[in-house]
Amino acid sequence: MNKLLEDINKKKKNMNHVNDTIVTSVDGKKYKVDLSGHDHDLKNNELIVPSSSNRGDISYGFVVDTKPDDKVYQVIIPNHWLSSGSISGNNSYCKLYIGSQDAAANLNELQLNNIKSILNVGYGIPNHFERTNSHSNSNHNNNDYVISYLNIDMYDDVTYNIRDQFNSCFEFIEKQTSILIHCNAGISRSSTILLAYMMNKFKKPLQECLSLVRESRSCVKPNQGFLKQLEEYEKTLKLR
Repeated sequence: MNKLLEDINKKKKNMNHVNDTIVTSVDGKKYKVDLSGHDHDLKNNELIVPSSSNRGDISYGFVVDTKPDDKVYQVIIPNHWLSSGSISGNNSYCKLYIGSQDAAANLNELQLNNIKSILNVGYGIPNHFERTNSHSNSNHNNNDYVISYLNIDMYDDVTYNIRDQFNSCFEFIEKQTSILIHCNAGISRSSTILLAYMMNKFKKPLQECLSLVRESRSCVKPNQGFLKQLEEYEKTLKLR
């Protein structure tokens, strides 16, 4: 009987670690992050191994995604949102698209959707259709299709302070009529910027904005650190 109880207790102890996850920070170090809190607090961060020094791991600073994903996804703003927020009395607003780095390099897709502005928040991703390289880039831009860019290198890391970049991104978006917001995978950083902009622009709570974005691109998922910052931003905007 004692042996049975001992085995049960061991299994219970092991189950307590089911929600732990391993993340890699910008400097290549790996951390165990406990995500069991209901409010997504990051607690008990524990350095477990410096990666590149003894394991040969590479820290990319973004989600590595090898699946083809070269389409843009427009977030359709409901009509009743247009009478709220900062566009009351004016139905003009920037058309919002989200996608991956592959979409940002797909000239046909950009032309089809008449996208002339791109907010690049990935890491190490070239701007393919700037005037300086519009004739020579690898995408065979024979029509001299020139795009206006804002490029901010961001890391997809739970410790990265993405909120510091909100205002610069918002100012750029506000000057455009249609825009693609992309990072490397089009899942975490780009969606965080898009969600923050929508919360600020339309004065809608985070979960409502997230549900709307996922209607267009179901895979969007800010990392836990970004989600926490979005929740704090939501409180700052007094949306809940």
